[in-house]
Amino acid sequence: MACVALSVAPGKTYGCPGPNDAGKTATVKMPVTLLASSAKRAEATGYDISREPGEMRSRIRRS
Repeated sequence: MACVALSVAPGKTYGCPGPNDAGKTATVKMPVTLLASSAKRAEATGYDISREPGEMRSRIRRS
C-alpha cells in the first residue's frame, strides 16, 4: 500500500470490496495495530501507529 485515506463517521459501517490479495484485511489491521506497517510512517487519528501503538489502542477502546 502506498497511501490510504479512510474516513468513517461514528456509528457508520463500511465495506471494502475487492479481489483476493488486494490489501483489504491489511487496510483494517494496520490502523488498529494488529499488523505492523513496513512504512517509515503510518498515521491514524493523528497518531503515528508505529511509534504510539498504545495510544492508538486506547483511542479504539474509547469508541
